[in-house]
Amino acid sequence: MSAYAAPPQHFRENLTNGGNKMSKNKRDNKMVYSKKDKLRAVSLVQSGKNYREASSELGIGITTVKRWVRLYDAHGPDCFDHTKPGKPNPALIQSSDDRLLKRIDKLKKILVSIVEEI
Repeated sequence: MSAYAAPPQHFRENLTNGGNKMSKNKRDNKMVYSKKDKLRAVSLVQSGKNYREASSELGIGITTVKRWVRLYDAHGPDCFDHTKPGKPNPALIQSSDDRLLKRIDKLKKILVSIVEEI
């Protein structure tokens, strides 16, 4: 007997049906999904399916689908354009940095106004 456990049937079907390009990242054994896969998951949720239905239909974890929808809602379809799997999109990092810098400036102004009142 082999120690290898075959993946569930729905998982094997989703890896092969419709030219889906899902693959395993050899270094850390994580699934790598194409931009098309991610947009399809977002589209299913936006068309009225709940997260569980979308994740079941695609054979992708529900948490992953929720993360993709949250990213898409916050940053649009370009959020899936990063080049290295598992690495954040540099544009998202920049927009996050910009938001933080604006917040710091706002807090500095509030602090100055408080100090002036004292």
